[in-house]
Amino acid sequence: MGRHGGEVAVVKSRIVILFLLLAGFASAQSVPSKDPGAAVRKRIFKERFLDHFTLGVEAPTEWLIETREKNGCRWDCSTLYLSGGAGTGDKPYWLNINKLIGDAKKAGVIPWYTYYNLAQSAPARYKPNPPAATVVNAKVAATMKDYFATFKTVLEGAAKEAPWPVMMHIEPDEWCHLLLSAQMDPAKVDIKVGSTGMEELKGLPDNLIGYAAAMKRLRDLYAPTNVLLGGNPSAFDYNNSMSGVKMGQMFKLLTGDWDFAVFETGDRDKGSEGKPPPYGSSINVAANLENHLKWIADFHATSGLHVFVWQVAAGNSTFATCNNTDGHWCDNLAELLLEGYPQNPTIGRYARAGCSGWMFLGGQDNSTRVYDFKKDGITNPAPVAGNLGKKSEVADDDGGYMRLRGGAYYRKPFPILGKGSTKTSAPEPKPEAKSTGIPR
Repeated sequence: MGRHGGEVAVVKSRIVILFLLLAGFASAQSVPSKDPGAAVRKRIFKERFLDHFTLGVEAPTEWLIETREKNGCRWDCSTLYLSGGAGTGDKPYWLNINKLIGDAKKAGVIPWYTYYNLAQSAPARYKPNPPAATVVNAKVAATMKDYFATFKTVLEGAAKEAPWPVMMHIEPDEWCHLLLSAQMDPAKVDIKVGSTGMEELKGLPDNLIGYAAAMKRLRDLYAPTNVLLGGNPSAFDYNNSMSGVKMGQMFKLLTGDWDFAVFETGDRDKGSEGKPPPYGSSINVAANLENHLKWIADFHATSGLHVFVWQVAAGNSTFATCNNTDGHWCDNLAELLLEGYPQNPTIGRYARAGCSGWMFLGGQDNSTRVYDFKKDGITNPAPVAGNLGKKSEVADDDGGYMRLRGGAYYRKPFPILGKGSTKTSAPEPKPEAKSTGIPR
């Protein structure tokens, strides 16, 4: 066969494969056939996440309220992991989801929950590593039945708080770990869904297509109007098998009628790797930043999903308290986004690529937090190499960078479709409260 004939055969083969995948997806979604909350969720997303570029942080309710009143930080989201595993017999504290959402409501923020349980489930229990553990656990029907039942419990609780929105971010990394286990074919991923015996999931295939349909079906049944679902593609190989275009195609197939997607920058402060700023692996390096933006833009254009950057390191190289010790690591991502805003163009570049916001939180137990997680009070050690050495006046483990720069940002948040307003039911900052700004 000639070269052109071979190319035609390959194209036809790909069309057939895509048709079969779409047919399987349509079958998986056939019951229920309607999305009862689609219009409401679209309105929520437009009003809350397309008005202005949003910021989220991992912090206690008291800190969120304090920084709002003292610094004018009208945070959009508070972040929290919902993890612990399924099939273990444990009952995690977060099953009391109504208290958690209630705390978020007090602070006037939208709760952002990362449902991360596949790797920690039985029998593998996170060993020998998340990719291997996820593949093992996904094949166990009893484990997956408990996994879906737990998700149902969370949804039922969230529905009681409607119309307050809840962002539900599903399984970071594990989508791609599962895809890699089946040579990037979602129909061949072995994950138990319909065979779990859960009544609501009858008829769904035991593969990644069925899994995506199951999470949506449960949401549509139990919390259709206020829980927004997000999938998490990972750019392990962003130039080839997991390029923005290819992952956009994959997630359009799997989660195209979900509400958002989530990207990452890493899972720890770069200083914790023993490198002084500027860190070579950071997206602060021009080439890596351009790659990140292109990946997001390609994914957004292909999938139609707006994205968020999540698990952003909160360390900085401005305050001396970030001295590359436990809980006080340096990084430069917060500075990349917020330093010098609004003259700094980074937020605008991400927004134009299809990114709706950044969520700052630690991916490791010893990550830098924006509040006094270490309970060591105000610290001003001798600055490490590359750190500006500014003196902190607050006990925050990042020296107060996020509260100060957050306050400055929310005086004029970057507009996406709106005028840059910040919609919330929380009280406005007290008139006498002023952001002190970062000392120069």
